[in-house]
Amino acid sequence: MDDVLKRIIEIEDKAQNIVEDVKKESAEFDEFIDRAILDMQQDIEKKANNEIDCIKKIEAEFMEDEINKIKEINDENLKRINKIYEENKEKWVLDAFNMIIEERS
Repeated sequence: MDDVLKRIIEIEDKAQNIVEDVKKESAEFDEFIDRAILDMQQDIEKKANNEIDCIKKIEAEFMEDEINKIKEINDENLKRINKIYEENKEKWVLDAFNMIIEERS
């Protein structure tokens, strides 16, 4: 009977050791999963930030191109206006002068 009790106690001890080992492995696995999740989150965040930076660069280049196009158009319009002014300023001054003179007459 003592042998049976000793054997039961040995089996119980082994079972307790197995349970402790499983708990320890489970805790280690949980830590592994948590680290893996954190690594994935950081990787995703890094990729997203890289994509955002790339998009910002493309948008900045596009805006610069658009601004340059608008400046060119404005410069062309200003040249046209100045040309029209130079071509017509004497006539406009004379027309204004004649209008003033006619009003006073």
